Amino acid sequence: MTKPFFSIVIPTYNRYELLKATIAITLKQTFKDFELIISDNASTDETQQVIKSFKDKRIRYYRNKINIGAELNYQKVFSYARGKYLFTMGDDDFILFEDTLEQIKKIIDKKNYGFLRLNLIERKFIGKGLRKSIITIEKDIVLPKNSSGEKIVHFFNKVAAGHVAGLVIKNSKGIENKVTDCRETAWIKAIFEATQKDGALFSSKNYMVITWSQGDILTHYQVSKQNRLMFETYTDYVFKVISPKELNAFKNADNCPDFILQPAIKLYSNSSNLIKFDKRLVKLEPRLKRNLLFWLFIIMALLLPKFVWKIIRAIQHAGKNKINRAQNLKKVYNTYAFLSKQYFLK
Repeated sequence: MTKPFFSIVIPTYNRYELLKATIAITLKQTFKDFELIISDNASTDETQQVIKSFKDKRIRYYRNKINIGAELNYQKVFSYARGKYLFTMGDDDFILFEDTLEQIKKIIDKKNYGFLRLNLIERKFIGKGLRKSIITIEKDIVLPKNSSGEKIVHFFNKVAAGHVAGLVIKNSKGIENKVTDCRETAWIKAIFEATQKDGALFSSKNYMVITWSQGDILTHYQVSKQNRLMFETYTDYVFKVISPKELNAFKNADNCPDFILQPAIKLYSNSSNLIKFDKRLVKLEPRLKRNLLFWLFIIMALLLPKFVWKIIRAIQHAGKNKINRAQNLKKVYNTYAFLSKQYFLK
């Protein structure tokens, strides 16, 4: 059996309406040499019926008998891929332009990168339309092969490698075994090794449209039964691949800013979870005890009631609803409006 060039992989659970649109939009790509692999994590809604309604031989559907968790489902969907490159996306994400796969294929043919990251635009969290650019970089970034661990990690931070939408990874034997137990960065080992071996590219002109949900926020900032935060698996791996002299700079850039999101943790969960989060964060980074802003955000988050944070959130979202970093802005808006009308507003 001939291997496709791309394996577009989508883990899914109970989002059949969004998944239906995601599949329909993906099948419209001008480049046709791909398979679309969907790993259904035992959904209880109409996911199975929706997928079977598409009569396209490129779709390969797998259903888990029980819900095995997001991380193991990533491992499953990676293991099914036969293509030369994996193209990852969530069940609520979609490729904006119809010629995106075609453009990415041309880039790979010329440079043979191990990892490519597409640009990201976020839908509004409240209301309809687009909210903002996730990646505030206006030009392509190339990372040469054999780059140091520090350079690779900084590149990943710049290009939001923690979001599943639009990661293009050179497929390798046993790639599923490189999946870690961290939902948002389960693929860190796979993309790190692919980048180090063959280099990487951030493609600024090719867009994915993504959706953040309340569940995404809660998952990232929830303290597990093992008294760990989700991003600790990522940081544990990073500490192994960057030099000791870079560790302090990385901790300041990666861990500490999380405390400014304490109001969001309070809003989407409760004060008890917020306190657990802060205790764990301080244990990971004791220097926070001497940070006045850290304590200010704790006090504000705990004292102000949720309805105040809802008002602040609405004001903040209203002020950030412009896609002012996107290239081809008119094309972005027009394409999104067309796809929304055709696939999402029925």
